[in-house]
Amino acid sequence: MHENPFLEPYLQNPMIKSPVTIIVSRTDDAGMNMKKHLVELDSYEKMALNVPETWPKGDYELLMSKSKALLTIPERQIHADYMKGYIETNLLIFASKHSSKAGMKAILVHSTGNWSEAWNNSGRGRSLGISHGQAMFRGYHSLKKQKELLELDEYWLGIECTHHGPTELDVPLLFMECGGTETEWNDVKATKAVSYAINEVADSFVDPKEDKLPTAIGIGGGHYCPAFVKRIDAKMFYLGHVAPKHHHDALDEEMVIKAWERTKAKEKFFLIDKKGTKGAKRQELIQIFEKHGYPWKLTTAYPTK
Repeated sequence: MHENPFLEPYLQNPMIKSPVTIIVSRTDDAGMNMKKHLVELDSYEKMALNVPETWPKGDYELLMSKSKALLTIPERQIHADYMKGYIETNLLIFASKHSSKAGMKAILVHSTGNWSEAWNNSGRGRSLGISHGQAMFRGYHSLKKQKELLELDEYWLGIECTHHGPTELDVPLLFMECGGTETEWNDVKATKAVSYAINEVADSFVDPKEDKLPTAIGIGGGHYCPAFVKRIDAKMFYLGHVAPKHHHDALDEEMVIKAWERTKAKEKFFLIDKKGTKGAKRQELIQIFEKHGYPWKLTTAYPTK
């Protein structure tokens, strides 16, 4: 038997089986720069990869340590639904770039999914990936720690609403990103900060700890979730999927149920950004929550300074 117990099952079939899996794309400058730091943070061994015929053609690489798999893929990560059923892991982390037309310098974390049509043909329309509240929380606070340690004062730290694919994978996942232009994707300090944060989150999910806080499923506000970020920063709760105001026309009963079912948490509830959700939509959603017995609150239940 191989000295690494997580490699043995992999050697017998195409499934990648590891406590935590990290994925980078060759099309993503920030992700590839993060990989350079990640390989220095653990003892990885290169493995031969039996690529399934259903996967896109291209140059793959699999590195494995005792607790992590680090997979490099040839295509964009947002189109990775072809991996469904091939990865068994506690948490899947995509190390990725963030694009900003305004050139905003940022390090970010977010869940995946499409509230309406599929963005840029990534994932399925009206479908959500599995969001993990504790992972989102740890992702944000690990990024905050590294931002302070590396003195990235010019970078904004944040959380984005749920957007883009993949949507069909059967494991919890999150994106951890650095952006927003080619300059930031190649910023050594910034990509190092995100890499170290990814590694810290990964280490915490080798043997996942029980939730200590309930997980909020956010409703309302803008793309960058200011009402929820403020409260996550204050450690009031974990955060799962977030449905922003600009997608509320698509947020019907079906999508509410999906948001609930595709958020992994010991205890969860819907949290409505009162200022970021129109009154009529609030009432419509509250009726749906109460019909299904889903607990809910308004952000006013969590006052901030």
